[in-house]
Amino acid sequence: MQESQNLPDMWELRRVRLYPGGRLVCIQFHGTAFASITDRPQCERYVDGNGYLALPGFIDSHIHDRTSGYPEYDEPDVETVRTIVLAALAGGVTTVVAMPNPRKPTTTIEALERKIALIRDVAITYKLLFGATKDNTGEIAQLGNYLEWVLGVKLYMEPTTGDILVREIVDQRRVMASCAEAGLSVVSHVGNARMLEQNRAQFAEPHLTDHCTIRHPLVELDGTNTALQLARETGCRLHIAHATLPSALALIDNARLAGRLVTAEVCVQHLVRHDGFLQGLAGSLTSAPLHKVNPPLRSAEDMRQLVTDALSGGRADTTATDHAPHSFQKKMRARYDDIPSGMTGLQTYFHIMFNFFAQGIISFERLIELTSRGPARIFGLANKGRIEAGADADLVVVDPEAFVQIREGNTISPCGWTPYHGMECRGAIKAVVARGKLHNSQLTMRTNTLGRGIVE
Repeated sequence: MQESQNLPDMWELRRVRLYPGGRLVCIQFHGTAFASITDRPQCERYVDGNGYLALPGFIDSHIHDRTSGYPEYDEPDVETVRTIVLAALAGGVTTVVAMPNPRKPTTTIEALERKIALIRDVAITYKLLFGATKDNTGEIAQLGNYLEWVLGVKLYMEPTTGDILVREIVDQRRVMASCAEAGLSVVSHVGNARMLEQNRAQFAEPHLTDHCTIRHPLVELDGTNTALQLARETGCRLHIAHATLPSALALIDNARLAGRLVTAEVCVQHLVRHDGFLQGLAGSLTSAPLHKVNPPLRSAEDMRQLVTDALSGGRADTTATDHAPHSFQKKMRARYDDIPSGMTGLQTYFHIMFNFFAQGIISFERLIELTSRGPARIFGLANKGRIEAGADADLVVVDPEAFVQIREGNTISPCGWTPYHGMECRGAIKAVVARGKLHNSQLTMRTNTLGRGIVE
């Protein structure tokens, strides 16, 4: 363990464990970084961690904030940058990556600069993806000037929320080639737009239960194959968002084994919810529309196998939420085409993922890999995903034995609902540190003299 100088603006978190059953340590903070980790107290200002676990702050690399910087397009009754920050801090998330498809999408340099102005001074690390269109490769070439904020380019290969589809393979290839030339990663919402539209045309008036047929597994698998092929042809780094199928993960794994620069994300809704929730056969009929999401929830069998392959089997490089709020009124609309797709999940992300560890489904190391270390590596966030001197001071303190029940009434998002209402998870958040500052703490900052060691 290191020794640390007690600088005037330093403080420390005492008596925490960095892994279950580990010895008690003190973590010192200086500015926005970890200063040191020691066996004995170093600072007069401290928070007593009460023997709880300290984990790296979670990174949710897939969220939608419904805010663009163009007020006439924004949806403050659904989500804002401010409410994203509050929900993240309440849920142990210290870094988010926002998608480029609010109502006014982030597909031009002007739109990007407006979005950056909104996130510049927030309490957490707030990063962005730039949106690809069939004709904005000129803007993509300029993104090197914005790498402090932009982590890659989002490519939508099938229709979803927002008018940001790149339909034709020739245009998809051009986007990937431009990103390869610019040294940028492509994050792809895979799919086959024509196949999806042909499926939709089979129904004069689809029902909610037809969603999984319209967005059939073959739509995702075909899109996955196409994205992998285009990435091979162009040499771009490819990150596939929200893989829902074990067979899709197998395709990605084969590409990895062949030496391609490809990574995979799996979202929590596809790990804890299946198509029975959309059909009203699980949960309740009232909550069924809340489970309309793109890509859709898959069968219970696919969900169980996804947990095995993605989490414990190691085929997912990261998890995320695809937090995509809509107003409750819109989610309760009667017609299929009028019900927006998207599920909330940012505030509940920590609880659901920690519960996989508490249930013995994944190890503690695998939990950290999926929720912080993995996304930090994928998106080039070199100082995140670990608790050590010099790294960004982001962490969450958790009581691993306490139980938490997810309640709709605790939802911070203005949309006001959660699809996980009533779900009980083990692991209660006691404090969050983001950029070296203490937030939402149930633990008290104190001041005293030094000299006492740490004892069990």
